[in-house]
Amino acid sequence: MIHLDYAESSTISPALEGISALVLMAPPLDANAPALLGPVVKAAKGASVRHVVLISAFGVNHNEQAPMRIVEHLVIDSGVPYTILRPNLFMENFSAGFLAPSIREQHAIYLAAGDGKTSFISVEDIVAAVTAAVKQSLAGKEFDLTGSAALNQVKVALKWFFPATAVGLIFSTLLGLYMAFKFNRSRAIVWGMLFLGTAIPLALILMMV
Repeated sequence: MIHLDYAESSTISPALEGISALVLMAPPLDANAPALLGPVVKAAKGASVRHVVLISAFGVNHNEQAPMRIVEHLVIDSGVPYTILRPNLFMENFSAGFLAPSIREQHAIYLAAGDGKTSFISVEDIVAAVTAAVKQSLAGKEFDLTGSAALNQVKVALKWFFPATAVGLIFSTLLGLYMAFKFNRSRAIVWGMLFLGTAIPLALILMMV
């Protein structure tokens, strides 16, 4: 394990020794990103780093004053071969990020988005993009990373709700079948429960798609 702390300049050069590729990202929503990452970019130029992959943020290329856009220029102007990835909002924000507490504790999503749609992306897809950028040496390239579909907050909530409901219904159906066979041998009841327990979850999943 190699220790690198943006706030401790003494850790930067040792961490870059013998490194051919560097994946660089800033703390979330940090206005001091240029000051934090600038020394790392400068040190990478003087070290053996041959490729820098910067995980930036979706849309910052439309605002030259955005902190991450300034970091992008630092990387581009460093002279080190680079790839810039601009992922959209993480889908994991709903399960483990800043939105998770309100969902878990209040069963609500508080996001100033109205009916606006966002093409959320999974961090697993971002990791895949980083891996591809390094392995394929996609130097001098800039990519906007998005999910496969643009969703509003209602759609996001339903993507979590429907599968959970479907699983619950299937489980209750299996439990009901066990109880039916044990206490009531009526075929009509058993087949009716089986139909409802499979048809309703399938309908919910189709609605989600």
